[in-house]
Amino acid sequence: MRKIIDSDKGVVGIVVTTLLIGLMIAVIAIIQSVYVPQWLEQKEADHMHVVSYQFAQLKHALDILLVVEQKNAISTYITLGTTDIPIFGNGRTYDSLGILSDTYTVVVSNGTDSLSFSLGTIKYSSGNSYFVDQSYIYEAGALILSQSKASILNGKPFLSVSNYTNVSFTIINISGLEGKRSASGYGTYSIYTEFSESDTYMINDVTSINITTNYQNAWHIFFNSITLRYSGLTYEIKDTDDGVTVEFNGSLGNLFLKVVDISAQIAPGWIE
Repeated sequence: MRKIIDSDKGVVGIVVTTLLIGLMIAVIAIIQSVYVPQWLEQKEADHMHVVSYQFAQLKHALDILLVVEQKNAISTYITLGTTDIPIFGNGRTYDSLGILSDTYTVVVSNGTDSLSFSLGTIKYSSGNSYFVDQSYIYEAGALILSQSKASILNGKPFLSVSNYTNVSFTIINISGLEGKRSASGYGTYSIYTEFSESDTYMINDVTSINITTNYQNAWHIFFNSITLRYSGLTYEIKDTDDGVTVEFNGSLGNLFLKVVDISAQIAPGWIE
């Protein structure tokens, strides 16, 4: 009789152990399938806020270079990717950052003559697994946030109107050094920017300004902003398949177009 009781106790211990292991596996599976994705989504969203702030700092640095126009390199930082979640060991993401040449074109026309400029940008692209993928683009002095095919304007370029007819517009060309134009993966990377040169053009009786860009909505927002809307100018904004065109119905007077070249490097330090 004692042998049967001892045997039953052993079986009960094995069953309890098996149930506890099964319970632990079930809890871990629930955490992995329900809570970990939520943590990772929030983590990636927080990272996007960090990148948004860093690109705002980048635009601030470039704005200073445009005003000062001195050959002094300014460094800013962009953080790529997110770290793993401890214990679970997953959640790391890898982003990309690049200085891109000839990505958009600005064309100014007065009906008979036109000036065309092919310019470069700085672009960050996320590699999120749970939060919506985003891109931050510095284009012609504008800071743009892009998600899929949608885009919004986070920072305006330089444009002003005087005497109801004269417009001053500044556009920026970003050019990179060979071998120092891109970074990808995980970590914090420095972007060094330096004023190179600038040219100013005066175009009389401008009839249209066209920007060939992938971010039509952001540029539409800019051209329809307070600067032009309350300037007294009569104009129409047209979205095209490859950009945005502003057509002026009356005489614009003079357009003072300033083109600024900025040298940029993604590197630990400035290289001549």
